[in-house]
Amino acid sequence: MPDWKTEIRSRLAALQLAPTRENVIVEELAQHLEEVYEVLLAAR
Repeated sequence: MPDWKTEIRSRLAALQLAPTRENVIVEELAQHLEEVYEVLLAAR
């Protein structure tokens, strides 16, 4: 299982968002990517 949060944080760094906003984006996007990843694994 990929470490989505680390990857997302590294890509958001250049935007210099407020820490609370960055955390919200990281959590939501990581959850979404994890769900898509699980669906794709199940479809193999």
